[in-house]
Amino acid sequence: LERLSISLNRMIERLDAAFQHINRFSADASHELRTPLTILQLELESIAQDHRRDAALGDQIGSALEETHRMSRIVESLLAISRLDAGEVKMEKTRLDLGDLAKSTADQMRLLAEEKSIRLRTHVAVSVQVEGDRTRLQQAIVNLIDNAIKYTQEGGTVELRVGQEGN
Repeated sequence: LERLSISLNRMIERLDAAFQHINRFSADASHELRTPLTILQLELESIAQDHRRDAALGDQIGSALEETHRMSRIVESLLAISRLDAGEVKMEKTRLDLGDLAKSTADQMRLLAEEKSIRLRTHVAVSVQVEGDRTRLQQAIVNLIDNAIKYTQEGGTVELRVGQEGN
């Protein structure tokens, strides 16, 4: 029993070390990818502004820019997961208006919808107060809108509604 116990403890230690290594790698890789992705996004945005008259080039740049934004969100998610696993992230819960947050986030993403000729409508009730982490809530809203745009046919409509039921 003692040998079995020692073997199990060693196996658990090796597994724990492997998980820590994976978490460190994910965090390091995510951190290292953030800067080049940000630079790429800024350069694509600059090129897009300089070449507004050329529709075909504008479409290609818009598509590349959309993909870099998607990659950035993936990298940010990996980094957030790594930080959560490592216990480094503390949620900053504050009282905020979810409707205002949803509307401003949708306004920022309207360009993505317009590129696919999708109407993005928002219906927001007045003063829907929640307690939560603003950054995490905004990330969830971005993910929902992004998926809705991605899986809606060209010329369709995406509606974002924020309301309150009960408490």
